[in-house]
Amino acid sequence: MPFKANLEVDSTPFRVLECSYNFERDYDQFGKPSSEVRGGTIDITVETTGTTLFSSWMMSSKLRKSGKIIFEDPTEDAELKVVEFEDAYMVNYEESFGSKGENGMVESFRLSAKKIIIGDGTHENSWYK
Repeated sequence: MPFKANLEVDSTPFRVLECSYNFERDYDQFGKPSSEVRGGTIDITVETTGTTLFSSWMMSSKLRKSGKIIFEDPTEDAELKVVEFEDAYMVNYEESFGSKGENGMVESFRLSAKKIIIGDGTHENSWYK
């Protein structure tokens, strides 16, 4: 099933080309969890739009932003899932250009957020407390 996704930051939408996020915890030899959940970084690649929002975010060591990624089913124009993040630092940034292919210029970055909300689940990073 094809999906589409948009990132919204500062009330501006950006077309998401790739996105991933993960959470993890330690577990013992029996598979029982033995630590708190950690992680919660979000990796995103978007089409470059000409704005310097993402590069400026990266270059400011104290700037935090909130936003959301909205995943949709384009055949039904229906929202499937929303990943919200609050008070996120940008911890990695790269912009690349290629003259071949459908996406000539893209921006890829990693966010480390105070809080990530996916549906009924919420993860708050302990570094923020």
